[in-house]
Amino acid sequence: LHKLGVERWRLSAIDGTDPGCYRRLMRSSDSVAQEALALPVRERAALVLHLAESLDEDFDADTESAWANEVVERLGAVARGEANTCDAAQALADARAHVARCRG
Repeated sequence: LHKLGVERWRLSAIDGTDPGCYRRLMRSSDSVAQEALALPVRERAALVLHLAESLDEDFDADTESAWANEVVERLGAVARGEANTCDAAQALADARAHVARCRG
């Protein structure tokens, strides 16, 4: 992430004794967000995934890999014309009907 959240600032002098010392200064989340928003779309998407994964305490790389493979397989089936598909309106209608049947 090329140190999005941390910059080094050279201090001219903290107390006058060591003008060459360095200190880390955390930038605000707004500042980091502004810099992130300037990234190209693909890099922003990768950053979003990275941040989301950092929030997931139960992240399992093997499971994520398996799901990624499943997505690729399903997209391939659609592209080959082997998948049964429907539009969003039909999918929502089917889901609502299923929920209604389950509620009795």
